Amino acid sequence: MKPKNYTSPQKVKLNKDPKLLDINEENEVKDFDRKQQDKISEEKHLANTQYKKNPVIQTDRIPSSPTHSVISSNKDIKKYIYDNNDNTSPQLVQPTMNRDQSLDKDNVVVESPTKHKINCDTEEQAVEEEEDAIEEENTAKNFEQDSEEDSEEDDTDESSEDEADSNSEDGDDDDDDDDEEEEEEEEEEEEDQPPLLHYSRIKSFPKSLFSARDSISACYFHSKFFAYGTHSGVLYIVEPTTEKFTPILTLKCHRSSILCITTDSTGSYFATASIDGTIVIGSIFERRENDTIAYDFKRPLNSVVLSTDYKTTRIFMSGGNAGNVVMSTKNWLGNRLDINLNKTQAGPILGIYMLHDVLFWMNDLGITFVDIHTKKVLLTTKFPEDHYIRPDLYKPYVCFPENDRIIISWSSYIWFFKLSIFGTDSSPGGNTHLMNSLLSSAASTLKSSVSDKKIEQENFLKCDFLINSISSFKDDQLLMLAFPLPSEDLKKSTPPPELKIIESITGEEIYTDQIISKNFQNLTINDYHLGRVASETNSNFIFISPNDSILIEELSLKNHYDWYIERSKFDRAWKIGKYVVDDRQRLQVGLQYIQQLTEQEYWLNLPNTILDVFREANIDDDNIESEYKNFVISSWETVILDILNRDKIDIIINSVPESPQLSSYVYDSLLEHYLNTRNTKIFHELIHKWATDIFTTAKIEDLLEEIISTKSDYQKDFSDELIYLYLKQKKFLKAIPHMIRLKYPEALTLLYEQNLFVQFSNYFLDIILIPISSKNIQLQDLERFSLEKIQQIFKPSISLLVQNCRSIPLNIIINYLSEPKELKVILFLFLKEVSESEPLLTAPFEDDILELYARYERDALLGLLKNKSSYDIEKAIKLCTANPGNYSELIYLWGRIGETKKALSLIIDKLNDPELAIGFVKQWGDPSLWEFMISYSMDKPKFVHALLNFPDESGKTYLEVIKEIPNNMELDDLQPTLLRIEKENSVSLKVNNNIFKIVNDDTSEYANEFLKIRNMGKLFDITNEDQV
Repeated sequence: MKPKNYTSPQKVKLNKDPKLLDINEENEVKDFDRKQQDKISEEKHLANTQYKKNPVIQTDRIPSSPTHSVISSNKDIKKYIYDNNDNTSPQLVQPTMNRDQSLDKDNVVVESPTKHKINCDTEEQAVEEEEDAIEEENTAKNFEQDSEEDSEEDDTDESSEDEADSNSEDGDDDDDDDDEEEEEEEEEEEEDQPPLLHYSRIKSFPKSLFSARDSISACYFHSKFFAYGTHSGVLYIVEPTTEKFTPILTLKCHRSSILCITTDSTGSYFATASIDGTIVIGSIFERRENDTIAYDFKRPLNSVVLSTDYKTTRIFMSGGNAGNVVMSTKNWLGNRLDINLNKTQAGPILGIYMLHDVLFWMNDLGITFVDIHTKKVLLTTKFPEDHYIRPDLYKPYVCFPENDRIIISWSSYIWFFKLSIFGTDSSPGGNTHLMNSLLSSAASTLKSSVSDKKIEQENFLKCDFLINSISSFKDDQLLMLAFPLPSEDLKKSTPPPELKIIESITGEEIYTDQIISKNFQNLTINDYHLGRVASETNSNFIFISPNDSILIEELSLKNHYDWYIERSKFDRAWKIGKYVVDDRQRLQVGLQYIQQLTEQEYWLNLPNTILDVFREANIDDDNIESEYKNFVISSWETVILDILNRDKIDIIINSVPESPQLSSYVYDSLLEHYLNTRNTKIFHELIHKWATDIFTTAKIEDLLEEIISTKSDYQKDFSDELIYLYLKQKKFLKAIPHMIRLKYPEALTLLYEQNLFVQFSNYFLDIILIPISSKNIQLQDLERFSLEKIQQIFKPSISLLVQNCRSIPLNIIINYLSEPKELKVILFLFLKEVSESEPLLTAPFEDDILELYARYERDALLGLLKNKSSYDIEKAIKLCTANPGNYSELIYLWGRIGETKKALSLIIDKLNDPELAIGFVKQWGDPSLWEFMISYSMDKPKFVHALLNFPDESGKTYLEVIKEIPNNMELDDLQPTLLRIEKENSVSLKVNNNIFKIVNDDTSEYANEFLKIRNMGKLFDITNEDQV
């Protein structure tokens, strides 16, 4: 006799025949199934009568305490949601044709815009670039709009008073219009965004699954396969591809609805729980005879979970309407041992799940976490007290975003838990402890150490909708099916479910879509299923109802790219194109975007766009194909020439590249354009920026020469550019004439450095006078300047003349600089420098040099006369005689021709310089000059005094002077002078006598010695015969 409250399950082996039980047992199960369906219908009706809503969203982070805090009131958050959704219901996803997609006969394709801003790309950089593209496009549009508004500002001011009166009367209508405009702007923004998800009906499921006789009742989504069970108890396991759903296993497991499907951690074994009270466990891929086993618990089961290492332990847990959480295993004798882990008995078990060795279930009490090893309750989270929502009417859903995170959605609530493992065995899958924890006391010594575990609630959200299914999406987002809270309106009509994406931290709703499935009016929340299917790139989900199945695909970057292309949003397509297409395709899209901006006259973004498009064409790579590189360059040229033809080249002129180098025709066209428009500023910038080898210089030079010849207002500006071109190409012979014409001092430097003065001797005076003509100094003004200043001004010209003094005959230079007379100072400076560096060259022109010295530098004339010898002395004497004061020069000249007495008399008469006269006489050493000087100067006391004080070694001069002194001449200091002379003579006499005595004594000594030697004989050695 079996107990009423709890019965041990019976083990039933399944054979190949899908009929597991006999006819009588099957009828009993059908009767029980019918009663259960009636009970569920009553519960659904009761749920539909509940109508009062709770606050929309509550968030809570729980570091230490389970208290919840409401961050927003129902009114505020609800207003936010409605305002951001245009105060309307979310857009329906109808299986009919819409503006963006077409519907074929059998399949539906729906793309819906997002309600809020969503990061749609998998690559973070692609997301940023796509957002930048949107922002740039909006900026350009705003700029154009602002320009139009500015142009209409005056008209608006004139009519402002009338409009103000009209607005005061129709204020309410204006508010409505503003709201409509805002809604239109929001709709436009939505249309600018690509859809987040793509919907398509799945046709590869067997049609029998959606018939009136049978439909899907439970689903399980695994990375290796997709399993679903039906209300008739049939289990289907197929490959996780949405194209064909190739069957892996089809098995008749139960007599009634399958309510739960699960697998072990490896996906090798499946387990199903049914409303008929049985659990069926079997292998999926390695099918063997008697491999599938059924267990009968005699009560409807809602959930089952296999241990992580079921293949070794053969442990599974189950629960259902009985309220027990049963862990089934084997004892020492191999018999099945059932242990009830739930002591509370608080209503039916709605779901059982396991993460590592932590088991958790949901019932009326809430969520209970238990460590299987120790049977210790780690955490119990109560279901929020809500008088309008019964927890047993709604199935809980669980997802594991990470190996230590648990997210549970139940009714309208979402919990976030974290599992922490401490101790010796903190690795996942340490399920040997699970088996050891079930051993009897006799084998307790074999029990290994058990890790400590901790469950913490990290966050809690309360939503204003019921939740069916939940899955992690991306970027801390959650995807779920949402249903309205129970209300009176639900009695009249049942709305379709909504697919929602929310932020897991704040609960902020990011995305909402209604999914219209077949016969949705007759379905309830527990009739729908949503799960993730395997995909190599994006997140794909399958939506299943009793009558329909829809594939929900996250759009990839390629999908976004195609979406932008179809809608001619080439800027955004180009931004993300580098992640999904090759360089050529991306360049073509960029060219379309440039063409679009050009045609729409969005000039603001055009320069940067052109640079970005072509610089990111990646033609700098050494391995790039030449054909592709030529295509890029050709496209670049076409863009520039098109904008040139539109007369908007000024906007992009700074974007014209030098590298890669375009054809010379492009650069020639641009330069010619600015020449024809006389835009000297931009032409100057281009000429100085571009290398001369990228455009046809000869063509541009000819155009410049033509413009300069017209003598227009632009003559000087374009002459400068022409000179620059010539100099850059080292065409000095062509540049110098223009520089001379414009009186540029740089012409002198160029002529000197390149030694080209001879070639331009016909411009002789123009070149020489550039230093003053460039400063607007007149030639007559030179008389006001000092010689040093003039020398400083004309230093470049003088250096140039000196450099070419052998190339240009000196007489020609002298002729050029002789007239007008103001030029002679330049001639003087030139000849002065040449005479020092090239004296032989200037010898024939020393007379001219003397004349110039006498005029401009008289102090140096005497030195010149002494250093030079090729001048005509007679002309020199005549020149010096004609210029009063040239006594020193005349003295030198007369002395040079032997007129010493004439020169001496000039010194005595004109210069009255006794020292000079005495020096002159000593220089010539002529005794007659002494006599002439003494006799000629005896009437001059100054000279007499100088002669008496002049050193006289012989004393004869003193005697002669004293004899010639007139008796009536008065001399100053005559007595001391005579005493000094007498004393000097006396001393001189004594010295002479002493010297004579010394000489005489020495001479006598040497003479005596000589005589003695002469009187001596000579000794010969006769022993040496040879000498004899």
